[in-house]
Amino acid sequence: MSHPSQALTDYMTMNEFSKSPDNLDILVVGDLDHSRVANSFLELLKITGSKRIRLSGIPELCQNIWIISNLNISITLVKL
Repeated sequence: MSHPSQALTDYMTMNEFSKSPDNLDILVVGDLDHSRVANSFLELLKITGSKRIRLSGIPELCQNIWIISNLNISITLVKL
C-alpha cells in the first residue's frame, strides 16, 4: 500500500457517515493507472470486505489498472 494514511482517512470518513461502510456502493473516479492513492484505497476496500466497487475514468488513464487482478472482488468498470 503506497498511500495507507490517505486510504485510511478516506475509509474513516465513509465510516463516520455510514454505520456499515462495507455495504456502500463505492465509485472510484480518476487516473486509475497512475493514482497510488486510488490503488491503496482499493487494497483497503478488499481488506475491509467491501463488495460493490465501481471504477471510472478517462479510458486512456484506465488501461493498466494493476490492482484489479490482485483484489479477487467484484469490480465494475464504468465508462464516462
